[in-house]
Amino acid sequence: MGNIVLAWGFIQGSKIFGNTVMLGGIQTGVNAILVTILSIIVLRQSISVYSIIGIFLIAIGAIFLNK
Repeated sequence: MGNIVLAWGFIQGSKIFGNTVMLGGIQTGVNAILVTILSIIVLRQSISVYSIIGIFLIAIGAIFLNK
């Protein structure tokens, strides 16, 4: 089910952005953020400082990829 949603999102994103490199970076960033959020909510895990730093670095990379 997750692969179907991921494929659908990739197709829709390629229509919107037209740049698959940027789309791949955005999807990687969104996946990292969603996995972190779901691990907090569903698994009741606490996130480390390294996870927060990693999410910020992914966001910065996606911004640079957009330019």
